[in-house]
Amino acid sequence: MHVERTIGLKHYEPSLSVSLCVVLLLSFVVSACSVDPSKQYTISVEYLPIELNAQGVEDSTDYSTATVSITRVDMTDSDEESESELIVSPFRSGRVDLRGQIEHPMWVEVHVESETAETPLKLRAFVEPGENVPIAVVDFKIPFYDDTIAHVGTLSNVQDQKKKFTLLADFNLSNFDTQNVIAEINIAFWNERGMRQWRPISSIVVQEGRFKVEMEVNDPIVLSVEIADLRSYYFSTRLIAEPGTTIRLEPSKRTAYTAEYLTTGWFQDRENTVERSQRQVLVAVADTGRHKRIVESWQRSFTYRLKQKLLDEALREESIRFNEQMTMRPHVEEASESQSEDNKESHTETSWVKTNPSEGCEHVDLSQVRPDMWLELGDTSGSQSSALYDEIFNIEFTNLNDIARRARDPFDSLLALEFGAWYSLKDRPEVINILDRLALNVPPIVAEERIAPMRRFLSAIMQSEINEPLRVPGQKAPDFELSDLHGTSQNLSEIFKENDLVFLEFIRSPEHYVDDGPTLSSSLHDEYSEAGLEIVTVLFQFDSDQEQELVANQNNAWIQLLDPHVPLDSDLAKSYAIVHRNVNYFIDSNGCIVQRSLRLADLHDFLNSYFDIPASTDPLDDVSSP
Repeated sequence: MHVERTIGLKHYEPSLSVSLCVVLLLSFVVSACSVDPSKQYTISVEYLPIELNAQGVEDSTDYSTATVSITRVDMTDSDEESESELIVSPFRSGRVDLRGQIEHPMWVEVHVESETAETPLKLRAFVEPGENVPIAVVDFKIPFYDDTIAHVGTLSNVQDQKKKFTLLADFNLSNFDTQNVIAEINIAFWNERGMRQWRPISSIVVQEGRFKVEMEVNDPIVLSVEIADLRSYYFSTRLIAEPGTTIRLEPSKRTAYTAEYLTTGWFQDRENTVERSQRQVLVAVADTGRHKRIVESWQRSFTYRLKQKLLDEALREESIRFNEQMTMRPHVEEASESQSEDNKESHTETSWVKTNPSEGCEHVDLSQVRPDMWLELGDTSGSQSSALYDEIFNIEFTNLNDIARRARDPFDSLLALEFGAWYSLKDRPEVINILDRLALNVPPIVAEERIAPMRRFLSAIMQSEINEPLRVPGQKAPDFELSDLHGTSQNLSEIFKENDLVFLEFIRSPEHYVDDGPTLSSSLHDEYSEAGLEIVTVLFQFDSDQEQELVANQNNAWIQLLDPHVPLDSDLAKSYAIVHRNVNYFIDSNGCIVQRSLRLADLHDFLNSYFDIPASTDPLDDVSSP
């Protein structure tokens, strides 16, 4: 900031008062001139409402009159955070601006509180001398989007240049509508229940078709980036971030690298935006580093590109055929009515159960066993696009598996596993051996946070998969003893002896149990309890508050049992093969499994047949199962 003034003085002996005024005036000029632009910073928080297609949508939260507080965060000598308030202000004309001077970089935390929101929006930002930090409070007025607070255009939090990773994106050379576009960067982690999830670490509003992220990375990691245009679809990709590297995000066609489609960019031969976006992918490109070595090694292969081109053509053809079938649907349904009875009985010709009934279960007629819906969902044969998807995944996983097995660099092997090889390698003991070897060759923190949880997960999956073929109709259901919600001990063997049929289900996550809507258990109980069906629900590792809430709100008339462990650590979960998929069972009074994981249509037919109930309107059409 420069202040220029001309001061004219007459040639006379100044009085004391005049001299004092001159001194004060000169002090002001010196002070004003001492403002150093290189030390000034600006933090701007802007209110950004998104109201696309919001007709009829009620939004209970409103941040237009929210209060913004910005606090400086410093670390004390004892490594504790010390906070000092810089500004507290409501939005004025949709903005809150903070300006000041700093000698050194600082961390700030921005809180945005609204009377209509249960929790404030929070964002931590790194501010350097001379920097402008724009931030947006994105207030969504459309369904399925959570309000958020995000950087605008640029995000930088690098203090140690040796750890800097850079992510660049530029959509200006494409047809992509860059208005109201948000990029979200996520990192994988293992939660307390031992499941792998993605956690957002930063959000950025795309500015003028671009965004730039500079962040610190200690060790090479896998990140997920999602780009949402809020109009049709979102696009995502995964990448490997490591210190000292730069990755560019390029919007590209599925066929961008093949034959006549040698140019990158969005589909230019589609006038319809939605149709065009369906055939777009986000590609992460690196000139050097592990991403280029591990990921692009197969993504840029001729075979992979060719399969992508064939897949795009197959999806286009299947879309055309689907539209034709929908046009002809009334005629097809009318013609198929006469064959419905034959189709109903088709399941009796062969059974998916290949194991003979065990001793005491010889009465179970395997020819009457209906399909396991999860086995049916896994069968994707018959579709050209499904076959091509399988071939593409095979190319990807073959390369990743080879890197996981043979890489000399332990991080290359670990990253290949995290990119998908841990899932595709069907030889679970081999994966566990690889993880044990890697744990000895990576930093202890990496072994603790990334390898040990994966090993725990895969070990439990392996035990569950081993037991799955043993938990089929015609086999005895393993007995167990657990306490119910009131602390009373219950034995499964005693329960099925007292009932004609028991429906045994497992609720792996608390959020699936505390549900206001109709559930499979409640619908089954209402319809078939008087006929002789007993329902047993097993819940895993509920804390005391959750248990008290369940007991207080207990209106369910069936049996609910508590397993104190999470599914990964539960012998019961592994024994009943529910760690790697949701499975439920029907068990007769002899303790024999008679059906497993039925579709809703088969479920209704089976129960009506078992209890000799005439067919009626299906009450299970609108229920959900965890």
